[in-house]
Amino acid sequence: MRFALDAMATVAFAGIVAITGAVGYVYVNQDSIVEQVKEAAMAEVQGMLPSILGGPADAPLPAVPAGLPF
Repeated sequence: MRFALDAMATVAFAGIVAITGAVGYVYVNQDSIVEQVKEAAMAEVQGMLPSILGGPADAPLPAVPAGLPF
């Protein structure tokens, strides 16, 4: 019985350490994660725009101006 309780406590502690580590990683790297998500979303939207607007799919789109807040 003691072994089972010790094993459960060890597993619970390992889970807490893993969750704390994951939260810490996301907190420290949140700016780069947000930038990666924004870039991926912009690439998807730019890929869909020609088909939505009815133009040829390989038509180049103008670049997003650098002064925009996103």
